[in-house]
Amino acid sequence: SIKNHIITLITLVSRASIDGGLHEDIAFSLHDSFIQHVEELDRLDEVRRLAREVLYTFAEKVKQVKDARYYKTITICKDYIYKHVYEEINHNDIAKYVELTPKYLSVLFKKEVGITVSEYIQLTKIDEAKKLLAYSKTPISEICSLLNYHDQSYFTKVFKKVVGLTPKLYRERHHLLEKSNPTVHR
Repeated sequence: SIKNHIITLITLVSRASIDGGLHEDIAFSLHDSFIQHVEELDRLDEVRRLAREVLYTFAEKVKQVKDARYYKTITICKDYIYKHVYEEINHNDIAKYVELTPKYLSVLFKKEVGITVSEYIQLTKIDEAKKLLAYSKTPISEICSLLNYHDQSYFTKVFKKVVGLTPKLYRERHHLLEKSNPTVHR
């Protein structure tokens, strides 16, 4: 009688795991393996232990699928931000792109990356500004506009907060186009 209940449990849990995103082949393979295992058991404590193992195994498999899906979503978000760094990007646009609610994307992104979507956008834009400051002669006001900062003083404030230097000072210290090679004295 207990074995029949466990077989029912295995069937229900395998169906629920498919609904949770687990691939059917994996779920059916686990289902068949657990049913075969339950049929081989003779003691009640072994059957109960197997029931716990069934629940744990299916839950763990569904969690792995969900985690993989989350990771892929976050990668898509980061890629979107990088590809649109010269455009005005906002949290809602990204949420729409990955087909999640803005609130859910916020929670997921913060959990996976450790910072908010807005902070990540800001860091990506500042990284791009650093490259432009170091490798081009583009005026700071133009860099500000290119990266969709509508107020240069705000851009300077954000840049200094992130980098520790103003854009002008950063360019003076890191610009590679104007530095001459040191001459060797003999």
